[in-house]
Amino acid sequence: MKIQAGKEIPENEIMKIVLQEDSNLPKAYAELIRGILRERVRSLELELVERGYDLDYVNIIYVGGGALVARDYAGKYGGHVSYDCDLCANTKGYEFLVSQLERRQMV
Repeated sequence: MKIQAGKEIPENEIMKIVLQEDSNLPKAYAELIRGILRERVRSLELELVERGYDLDYVNIIYVGGGALVARDYAGKYGGHVSYDCDLCANTKGYEFLVSQLERRQMV
């Protein structure tokens, strides 16, 4: 944002746009943020296609904070796309892995 708008935008205001909440940002800044989000998700989708995934039928699961963005800005696919928008999903996953490792060490 600093490069494109020439201003520092507080992260909490950007998160309001991501979460589709009311923001004090000028409409032009909000649209710029939405455009950047769309760009990032398109870039991710192109990366998946380049790696050989056909987004028309491959099951896709977006997890964590990125799932919020993907849900609202990703291309429109069939019923094979899921979104787990739990912002703590990554942390919970690592906690699960650690608990599994600890259990193995106890055996």
